[in-house]
Amino acid sequence: VSQSRYVSSKTNEIEYYQSSYEYTRMVELDNDDNVVHWTKKHKIRIRLKNNKIYIPDFLIQIQTPTKIKNLLVEVKPKKQVQLKESASKQEKTMFSINMAKWKAAQEFCKKHKMEFQILTEKELFHGN
Repeated sequence: VSQSRYVSSKTNEIEYYQSSYEYTRMVELDNDDNVVHWTKKHKIRIRLKNNKIYIPDFLIQIQTPTKIKNLLVEVKPKKQVQLKESASKQEKTMFSINMAKWKAAQEFCKKHKMEFQILTEKELFHGN
């Protein structure tokens, strides 16, 4: 997988992104005053039922009025998040794998008092 380098203006850390979606999210995080810290280089590894490991894209700390909230965030194209009836066998397989990852991430976050979010181009590029 190809990666490009990004230097965070918030953390002064070198991070690497694999898509324009991830790059867009990095810029947003650096420009969001509520974000205390963010990284892609976190140590969170979530074991799936098939014994494979899932690593969410971002670990983000956000300042709320009462506390710092920890978020795990996955950035994906909408077509990998919503399955169409006309989806190919490969798309159906990818969707099934993603659903297993996200279910495990939700369980992990619940156990660790965190929040899990999935962002698509709809949220990244249209602010919805």
